[in-house]
Amino acid sequence: MSHLLGRWGLSGVLFALAVAYGGARLADSRPVGALLLFGFFAVIAFVVSPWMFPRSVSAAEAERLSAADGRPIVYWRLRCPWCLRLRWALRGEAGRLHWVDIGMDPSAAVEAVPAVALNGTTLVNPTASAVRALARPG
Repeated sequence: MSHLLGRWGLSGVLFALAVAYGGARLADSRPVGALLLFGFFAVIAFVVSPWMFPRSVSAAEAERLSAADGRPIVYWRLRCPWCLRLRWALRGEAGRLHWVDIGMDPSAAVEAVPAVALNGTTLVNPTASAVRALARPG
């Protein structure tokens, strides 16, 4: 249960802020302000939620899968702004990558995140285009 709360905690807080601030503006008869505040916090809550991205696997599972299918492994951490930026940029291709949340798997020993690994090549804080090039078959 704590795993679920940890993964959804930030999204839950942001959504609660959306309801609270939006509701307060609505109660003050400011519907435009209510809509803007609710929309702002609700969108951020969705972006940082587990719904936005594929579920993470353990480092051992990612290494096994990567060896079998040749897909890169992305090591990331929740609440890391660079990781979230990369995840957002790769949202369309996220299914072609194996994601390892180092906060949930302490055995995933990487020095910095985001890091992308494939066949002995590791990119630290790569651009989305560099990850796409690494993920490209052939």
